Amino acid sequence: MNRPILRSLFLAPILLTSALAPSVGDWTQEELEAVTAVIQKDVEKIREAEFKHPVAVKIIDKAGFLKFAISHTEETTTPDQLKAEETIGKMLGMIPAEMDLLKSTLALLEGQVGGFYDPAGNIFYLMEGFTGGIAKVILAHELTHALDDQYYDLDGGFASRMQNRDSLSAYQAVVEGSGTAAMQHWTLSHLGEINLAELAENDSLGTEAMADAPAALWKPMLASYMAGQAFLTAGQKALKAEAKKLNPGSKPSSVALATVINLAFESPPLSTEQILHPEKYWEKAERDEPLQVEVSIPAPKGWTVLDKTVLGELQLALITEDSKPVDFGNPMSLMGIKYTNSIAAGWGGDQLALYGKDDARMLVVTIAWDTKQDADEFMSAMQPRISNWKDQVDKLDEHKQGSGVELTREGEKRVTFDVWYGFDRTKQ
Repeated sequence: MNRPILRSLFLAPILLTSALAPSVGDWTQEELEAVTAVIQKDVEKIREAEFKHPVAVKIIDKAGFLKFAISHTEETTTPDQLKAEETIGKMLGMIPAEMDLLKSTLALLEGQVGGFYDPAGNIFYLMEGFTGGIAKVILAHELTHALDDQYYDLDGGFASRMQNRDSLSAYQAVVEGSGTAAMQHWTLSHLGEINLAELAENDSLGTEAMADAPAALWKPMLASYMAGQAFLTAGQKALKAEAKKLNPGSKPSSVALATVINLAFESPPLSTEQILHPEKYWEKAERDEPLQVEVSIPAPKGWTVLDKTVLGELQLALITEDSKPVDFGNPMSLMGIKYTNSIAAGWGGDQLALYGKDDARMLVVTIAWDTKQDADEFMSAMQPRISNWKDQVDKLDEHKQGSGVELTREGEKRVTFDVWYGFDRTKQ
């Protein structure tokens, strides 16, 4: 499931992908169903739960995938919502002013998708050309999503969080972390069925599109897999440590993966901060729930609220990071990617609001930080970036009516930045 930055990329709560490249040839429908039946049993053992009902499986080509993705986008997202999401990305300086966000995202996904599960139809689709061990790895990942969906209603989980981008990303990390952790468990238990050289080679394919895309498109996608799995692993360690505290003289056994996955689904983390700093979720003494924040600048008279959401630590890290080249063909380079930084850490809560009037737009983000020092660090980091940021926003002001960026301190722990274009601020 790929959900990089904005709601327009939420092509549905269903694009559950594995970034592997295809082998040669296809299984017949009968072969696919036979292999699926075997791996379903394996997934049941890993997740310590049985499928409540069978999962349909089909082979699909890229054209079919794109048709499905576009159709589901049109069913779940209005053109106005898509435009608002694109505008937010551009006003934050996260994507180029000339980018068509939906088209770029579809192009990125097309090069990465190996298979996906559709909760609405209870169907797993395997992309054509995938067979053998690679297809089995994909099946282990996607069938885990199918089982999780039967117990925890993934569609409902995503739908209930659509108005809070950060909470949605945190939930996505649980979903993808579950699939990735189960997939890894299955792979390590079935190494004899997999050509490791082929797997290593294929892992580096399909990454050219990522190398050419802004980090805002691919980094949240990778974070859902990598940070999501790390979050669940941290849960296993935390629960084992807690058991040891309760029984100091005993040697606690390891905590099953299924146990932490179930706990995470039953009471999902509320922020990407909790995903990126797992102790803020799993350790009772460190539990850190996000603050409810209201933007400090209301909509001007006659303007309309186009969108309201929460950015969260993961997105703030993208805004504040200094881009570094990534060797997408090197698995070790991918493993070394950081999904937060010292500037974004210390986030306590935020709210983003996008206002519009005719062609003019104003974006306001108010952030509550944990400490004065956290707020100081954010202010210091953002000040040198304002000039380049203004240049980016100015490109959006086609009729040269006025544009700008302002950063304001509100008390010790709050910071607001507002970005605008298409009107003269002095006359508002």
